Amino acid sequence: MWTCIKCSGLSEDPLDGQCPICGTELRINKEEFLKNLTRKLERHDWTFRMSDDFSVWSSGNVQREDILFQLEVAEKGGFGLEAKALYDFYSRR
Repeated sequence: MWTCIKCSGLSEDPLDGQCPICGTELRINKEEFLKNLTRKLERHDWTFRMSDDFSVWSSGNVQREDILFQLEVAEKGGFGLEAKALYDFYSRR
């Protein structure tokens, strides 16, 4: 979830990093973002690559791509180290 620093408007997926209400730069809510990332990491099937079932592999691959995208967003938001630490923790379980 992104929050506008001027009008406090919320956007789930800003196309250009600007508030849809007032056009001001959006910022990421760090705590909520990391909580959602943690939830995704906990639910991810880390063994999907070993599956013989294509649907399991495909679903796991989509989840993996989403997680990697979230890591990029965290890096741009200035808290990539925290996000990477969560990724490292859950990927090694």
